[in-house]
Amino acid sequence: MNDTTQRKISWLAAVTVVAATIVAYWPSFEVPFYLDDYLHFIETPALHDAGDVAGIQAYSPARFIANWTLAANYSVHGEDVFGYHLVNLLIHLLAGLGLWLLLSALLRSRALDIKTRPWLRWVPLIATAIFLLHPLQTQAVTYIIQRHASLAAMFYLLSLSAFAWGRLRGDWRLFILTSLAGVLAFFSKQSAATLPLALLLVELLFFRRLGPKSVVVVAAAAALTAVLVAWVLHWPRFDILGTTREVGGMARLDYLVTQFGVLWHYIGQFFLIGEQRLEYDFALVAMDWRMGIVLPALGHLALLILGFLTWRRAPLVAFGILFYYLAHAVESSVIPIRDLAFEHRTYLPNAGLAVALVAGLATMLAGQSRTWQRSAVAGLVLLMGFTLYQTWARNSLWVQPEAFLQANTRLAPDSPRAWTNLGRELLRQEGRTNEALSAIENALTVAAQSTVPFDSSALIILAMAALHERGENFQLLKFAQHLDASALSDQRRFDYHALIGGAFLSFEIAEQAQAHLSEAVSIRPDPNVIAALAHSELMLGHYEQAFLLSQQVLQVIPDHPVANAIASRFQLNQGQ
Repeated sequence: MNDTTQRKISWLAAVTVVAATIVAYWPSFEVPFYLDDYLHFIETPALHDAGDVAGIQAYSPARFIANWTLAANYSVHGEDVFGYHLVNLLIHLLAGLGLWLLLSALLRSRALDIKTRPWLRWVPLIATAIFLLHPLQTQAVTYIIQRHASLAAMFYLLSLSAFAWGRLRGDWRLFILTSLAGVLAFFSKQSAATLPLALLLVELLFFRRLGPKSVVVVAAAAALTAVLVAWVLHWPRFDILGTTREVGGMARLDYLVTQFGVLWHYIGQFFLIGEQRLEYDFALVAMDWRMGIVLPALGHLALLILGFLTWRRAPLVAFGILFYYLAHAVESSVIPIRDLAFEHRTYLPNAGLAVALVAGLATMLAGQSRTWQRSAVAGLVLLMGFTLYQTWARNSLWVQPEAFLQANTRLAPDSPRAWTNLGRELLRQEGRTNEALSAIENALTVAAQSTVPFDSSALIILAMAALHERGENFQLLKFAQHLDASALSDQRRFDYHALIGGAFLSFEIAEQAQAHLSEAVSIRPDPNVIAALAHSELMLGHYEQAFLLSQQVLQVIPDHPVANAIASRFQLNQGQ
């Protein structure tokens, strides 16, 4: 096959992969907002105006770039989901382009001789196709708020590709692009902090080849660095321990050994595609020397050793393995994160698995007969078709929030968040309050038995609000017993006291209603709560205080019915 024919086939294959990706994600354009989309985006005014740079920066400085793109979407599309999904799909395709450019550059490095191993020519295209079409990628692409993960990965891969091409061509402008893309990646999501090490990995594997002795030196240096980092983490002068922890009450080593099992689950999901999960019910594992902990750790160690052993003979395989663990280092190591597992965390690392898989197959096929080679090609085509269908099916399920979330409670019955998510969704639907409250009660029961910290305060207040709307105030007060108001944030403490005050008011227990409503107003002078407080004061016979409060409300809402009724009654009494 001459070069011209091969280029034509390559371009045709590339266009086919892009078209297949669009087909696989076509159902995603109808996927509604989900869960954290409401909490961290739709209900956050700071992310509604792309021109309010200061507000976006103040909301989350570490994720400014990704949040700005969401604000830009809101400025243009409002709550029409099509625009958000279009941008997310473009980001996914650009991430695939970054991987293809990176691998295309690495094939031209002196570490690889593709003349003797022609099958390596197809690694960039096939690995990129797997990265784009694998169903495990859907959470980072289809779940709008997880743009943080896909956007960071896009800039991360573009930074690596710019560096590799810069090393090939000696073009300083590409190194500037490397730095710029790296900064954009870091300010999209903090997991991009491993990028400098990934750049070093590319340099050592493909441009400054290391001999056996050098590998030992690098491994020893890495071990020494790990010891130094562990020592620095305990400096009392800096709150490094605090800034590298999302949640308290979780030991770093316990989190690490738990992640050994989580990582094997991710790897299993990559090679043996299972059912889609939004939530997992992994339990936090205590650090000890049980075989259930030692064996997964030894398995990961074996893979890392394989990466080092293939350093010279199969650098792409080594790169894929080592990159996989490096890309997971922030979220699956010693930095405790509230949620032990999420599929979007493996979006970028999956690029490493795709490279290791395809490069390994290409290396093995080099000495095989044409029959074996043709069989391998046919198998890859079937695999692409299967992954396309699975990704399309997963995106189709995302279109049905209730069915998707119910499936998650079946797959992860011991996950408080799975039940919480279902409860929240059912509350948004007319006439589903009983089912929603049942799901919320399941969440509280599971959370009480879980070893993983779970803040149930928002969930309880959500249930209280639903019961208040239904007028089931006795049940509201029962739910409130689960909460310690002194431990709540100001916003939740306001909701807590306002809801309980409203419940006591409905029972005409004026003193307790007045106490809770006063506490709520002291936190935030909400007109509706002030009107309820005025009503409680009226019930206690504090007519002047009730009138003064009603006037405060009427200055803001002139036609407020409760405030007007209280003011009219006071004036009538005064006239008599």
